[in-house]
Amino acid sequence: MIRRLTPHFARIDGVDISQILLNIAKEKSSRSNFYLSSGNDLAGAPHETYDFIYSTLCFQHIASRTIRNDILKCIGKCVKKDGVVVIQTAYTKTYNGKEHARYTEDRYETNSTNSTCDGTVTYQEIIFLKEDLNKVFDYVELFLLQNEHPNPNGWDTH
Repeated sequence: MIRRLTPHFARIDGVDISQILLNIAKEKSSRSNFYLSSGNDLAGAPHETYDFIYSTLCFQHIASRTIRNDILKCIGKCVKKDGVVVIQTAYTKTYNGKEHARYTEDRYETNSTNSTCDGTVTYQEIIFLKEDLNKVFDYVELFLLQNEHPNPNGWDTH
């Protein structure tokens, strides 16, 4: 992702929970700063610094609303007042009743994430997602994009 965004920004910084992945990223982008997160923060990324914060393939792998909200608060502190935040997550029209956590859950007892126990937003839970975003950001827009190729795990969109 850093490589794709580099032509559009003076600097691209990153946060991850994996030191190994951060080391790989550092090798590929010397103009960037990288921060090792404990999993519920942005690991010391500077406040009121970023014009644009983009999160993809992250929030749907966090099965705890509390942790997602902690990260949202950190994002709110790091983005400039007139900055833009884009967050991608999983959406499904109805809860599939499997091992995945509902948006409002705080599920900590799980063997794994990344499709084993993801957090999902259902149509009925959109109001809670918007409520959480409105606590942190002055202006919120939600876009629900239908996946043209629904996957067998029951996700409609990501």
